[in-house]
Amino acid sequence: MRDADTIARQAFDNAFGSGTGVRVWHFTDGLKLRDGTPLRVGKVYRVEPPIIPCERGLHGSVRAIDALKYAPASQTLWVSRCELRGEIVEHGGDKHAASERKVLWAIDATRTLWLFAVWCAESALKQERKAGRDPHPDSWAAPKARRDWLAGKITDAQLRTANSAAYSAAEYRATLARQNRKLEAMLRAAKKRGKR
Repeated sequence: MRDADTIARQAFDNAFGSGTGVRVWHFTDGLKLRDGTPLRVGKVYRVEPPIIPCERGLHGSVRAIDALKYAPASQTLWVSRCELRGEIVEHGGDKHAASERKVLWAIDATRTLWLFAVWCAESALKQERKAGRDPHPDSWAAPKARRDWLAGKITDAQLRTANSAAYSAAEYRATLARQNRKLEAMLRAAKKRGKR
């Protein structure tokens, strides 16, 4: 059975002829590009050279995590798998700009991105625990609340309450850590001065 990328590649090759393009990820605010142009699967978008990254060109990133850095602020993010062709300029190690970009497929990535954010938060909490710094229980409750919200088990108000509690716990721990650093520095300084 052929996967979606293979099928899309064959369709692209039929439109452009076979050759080497650059496969990239591109996030959009719903099904529209930044200039308001509708995003259509199968469409080849073109810009006349010269291509100047961040100024003129059709952009995308080889790694999804890099493309996410350039995603628009939106409540509904879509991700497209695209292929760049024509004049292609790599920029900064995390994106490319090109004269041609074909949209191979696109999906609403909003839910997936929330789940990814939850995974990131839980991974950070596990790293803290592994390092011997057990996070506050409210910090663990926030990612669980987001999962429950995504599953429709809790309301927006309940989610805000959980997030607020986690923020307060994090703020308290940060304040405590700052106070501890200051106290320990003062104690070391006092020891150096020979105070008992």
